[in-house]
Amino acid sequence: MGSDFWRSFFLVCVGLVATVGLTACGTSQALSTEGLQGRTLAVTAAVPEPPIVYHTGLAALNVRPYAPYGDRPRGTAVQEARQAQRVEVVLQAAADDVQPVRALAAQLGKATAEAWGMELVSDPAAADVVLDVQVLGYGLTMPSWRAGVAFFLDADVALIDQANDRTLWTYTYDRERTSRPDIRHPAIGRMTVEELGGRLLDYTDEVAARITRRLQRDAS
Repeated sequence: MGSDFWRSFFLVCVGLVATVGLTACGTSQALSTEGLQGRTLAVTAAVPEPPIVYHTGLAALNVRPYAPYGDRPRGTAVQEARQAQRVEVVLQAAADDVQPVRALAAQLGKATAEAWGMELVSDPAAADVVLDVQVLGYGLTMPSWRAGVAFFLDADVALIDQANDRTLWTYTYDRERTSRPDIRHPAIGRMTVEELGGRLLDYTDEVAARITRRLQRDAS
């Protein structure tokens, strides 16, 4: 599944965001924690597509590749598209270095084990319970080059009892974008792989904390 699919997917989401507003949201299922004390827990995580920079302004103008069936960029859109592509190259290199999905899964596994007194193990096949983290997509949104960029991440998380294949808890984390840019122009154009990787890990920490709080709230 290529990046064109994700850009098409996010174009649909932009329309939804325009309707409901820019918010962090999620849906969850109540967690039954009876009998979790002392059981073993392992974490699994899907490897998503590389992170993308999604330019909402160019998508709205029907410019490829942000609108997959749109027109080639022309005029001022050419420079905007080139700048977005340059940021995306740095972002993908940063993600390769810091492995944010693995970091997210590790934090969630540790928090889950500590909250309910489970023993964290490395082998999912040998664990009583599995925390499955599916990151559907992540990266940066850019309404325009001079407006800066904001991180986003979409993920499905499930806690599964392997003895009977019963789902104990599920949660969908969906944060299309923040109300204010996380990195403003012109800083984004000057950031190194290491600098952007650090900011990406900071954002991952924020997502992990939000999901952990929801897990604890649903179990209370």
